[in-house]
Amino acid sequence: MRSLPFLVVCLLTACSPEDLSGFQPPARVNEIAHTVTTTFEDGTARLRVRRTLQNGSGEYEAVGHKFKLPEGAVATSLRIGSNGQWLAPGTLASSDDVETKWDLLRSLGTAAPSTIGKLAWEWDGSLQFELFGLAPNATVDIEYDVELPSSYAAGAVSFVYPLEEVELGWLPPSFPGLQSQQLESGLELRRAWTTRSSDADVRWATFPIDTNRNLWRLEVDVAAQLGELPKNANVVFVVDASISEGEKGVASQLELITPYLASVPDARVEVVVFRRYAERLFGRFVPASEFARELTMLAPERLAVGNGSNLDVGAQLAFDLLTHEGRLDLGRAGGNGRVVTFTDEQLKDALTVDALIGAMKQAPRDVVVHVVRRDESYGDSLSERRDDASRFARAAAVTGGIFLRVDGHPSDAVLDADVMRGLVRPIRIDDFAVVANDVATPP
Repeated sequence: MRSLPFLVVCLLTACSPEDLSGFQPPARVNEIAHTVTTTFEDGTARLRVRRTLQNGSGEYEAVGHKFKLPEGAVATSLRIGSNGQWLAPGTLASSDDVETKWDLLRSLGTAAPSTIGKLAWEWDGSLQFELFGLAPNATVDIEYDVELPSSYAAGAVSFVYPLEEVELGWLPPSFPGLQSQQLESGLELRRAWTTRSSDADVRWATFPIDTNRNLWRLEVDVAAQLGELPKNANVVFVVDASISEGEKGVASQLELITPYLASVPDARVEVVVFRRYAERLFGRFVPASEFARELTMLAPERLAVGNGSNLDVGAQLAFDLLTHEGRLDLGRAGGNGRVVTFTDEQLKDALTVDALIGAMKQAPRDVVVHVVRRDESYGDSLSERRDDASRFARAAAVTGGIFLRVDGHPSDAVLDADVMRGLVRPIRIDDFAVVANDVATPP
């Protein structure tokens, strides 16, 4: 098989080998370790392959083997060492120069043999490896670096590593820290993508094409997970029990609590009901696992609708509970507080946007407040839509919360929990936009 005109050569020692005339390499060199360590950076997968060979015979040995590479991969270095000690790395040279030096180092001499290695690219993209002069009962580490483009999808970066039939004396590779999936073309290796920031990495570059035109390249890498689920959270749900909601409206709000709690099973919960005034429903924080049972034990009149729709009063009671009972009685940090308020968007005339924003500013530090418009519908499943144009979105944004419209009714516990998880932690970036000053946008 013809080699490409560039080879990598690495010398373990600088001495010349002794006369090894008549040397016939026996098949008694075994691979005892084969690991591939991978890092991902800027769309590239960088592989460091380490293979350890052991000579179990009493004679000097030579080894030749073909290493398969992923598609589009190139080898960038070669090192040979032993016991963690590495000598000078191999140098890239033309095939003629390498063959001349390779023949010279294997010629007759009076000194002890040196272990030398050669790595050559083949026309099919593989690597032809040769090792010469491996001492009796010696162990040697072979390490080479490979780079190739990586793929990104669904929050994970990946590449495909070709599989080959494992020959006697050689081992299949192991990939520490990576998830794997068997494909027809090989083994797909994946790792969740991590960004330099908590949300996204954005990179761009421009290149002038002519006087009035520029090429603009934009790259965006989004974190696989935008936030962590809170631990041991204190959650207060603020339910709208105004006449405009009606009994069905109150029930449709309450049915969203169980899907929410599915993501935080270790939370403690209280419900505040507001009309003209606000009152607690349980009178204490109850474990999430007991919420459904506690709800069925309430007298029906506790959830009766009444005059008034003072969301600000309900929110203030929730803040007081998190500030005092959530911190003292439960012994939990106020920063783990969550408030979910419901509304039909029909509030008293005096509750302006500015007044509602002022009410939200009374929230304890680090407590997130979300506002939910519960649309009563006959949908077979839950669905949600974020609405940043609403006045309630401006109020929720004071604490880092969002305004969400939720339609339909719970029908599947797993899917319902997925829909409500956006109120537990960030799950996506909505309405992504790029604003570039002094850059004309196409009509």
